[in-house]
Amino acid sequence: MLKKSNTSNLRPYFSICIPQYNRTDFLIKALATFKEQEFKDFEICIYDDNSNDDGMDKAIDYLGNSNMNYSYFRSKNNGKYDVSLRGSIDLSNGKYVLLMGNDDGLMNSKTLKLIHKNIENYDNVSVVVTNYIELTTGEKVMRIPETKSYGSGPLSAASFFRNYAFVSGIVLNGNNARELSTNRLDGSEMYQMYLATSIVSMGGKILGIKDICIQKDLQIQGQEVDSYQRHAKARKCSLNSIKLPMSRIFEVITAGIESMPDGRKKEECLFLIAIQLYKYTYPYWIIEYRRVQSWCYSFGIYRALSPSNVIN
Repeated sequence: MLKKSNTSNLRPYFSICIPQYNRTDFLIKALATFKEQEFKDFEICIYDDNSNDDGMDKAIDYLGNSNMNYSYFRSKNNGKYDVSLRGSIDLSNGKYVLLMGNDDGLMNSKTLKLIHKNIENYDNVSVVVTNYIELTTGEKVMRIPETKSYGSGPLSAASFFRNYAFVSGIVLNGNNARELSTNRLDGSEMYQMYLATSIVSMGGKILGIKDICIQKDLQIQGQEVDSYQRHAKARKCSLNSIKLPMSRIFEVITAGIESMPDGRKKEECLFLIAIQLYKYTYPYWIIEYRRVQSWCYSFGIYRALSPSNVIN
């Protein structure tokens, strides 16, 4: 089912793309932060992954009364995160797509104006990354230390990919994001990493914006969203490998630079990707799952993340 507002602007500057599954009250709170924007040249593109919280009508009613241009598509099947993010991008028409989680909002009414101004101040921007604040803790996460261009090409793509792990506040060239559409990485839960890495690898320029642009994990009293931290602890201890989507990050980034000709430079990129995963990403998650689950669960993840498993 596709619901779409009447729109006179068939080519907005931004398409705000949201993969949606349940959390409808949080989605509406996020939409309220878009509605208040001073910069109005945008559309909202929501792909609903067959939500079962009976909130669809409420969300569509809010959109219909908001005076914002939007497309809302509800799937008959549940395809998970990658399908939903790709679906929201496929609905878009914007020059740029701004990726957002369904429980994250823009920082204030000037945020889109700020992002727009920064993009226009630099030439041929294809990927933008912004900073965010975690509302549960108040921590400001500064994945971008300075507003500037962070390069382009395969080496920049291989160096920068970890900054795409949190989806909200990532902006991509709209045409590139739509043209790169693929289902080959479904289940990796890192589709945005593939898109951004591919765009940069092909010559797209990265712009980092140091401002806090995103409110992560909007709060509603009496309600909580699903989180790996809230899942029940595994009762049975097993030392078998536990394969989580993160084990596919090497595959995702490799797919992003696959158009690069084989040779020494490509080997250098692959080595750079592996070093970052084993130095930063994987140790963090092994320790984190030791904290929220158990040492044997964490050891199962460790076994699944062995270089032979990941690279194969």
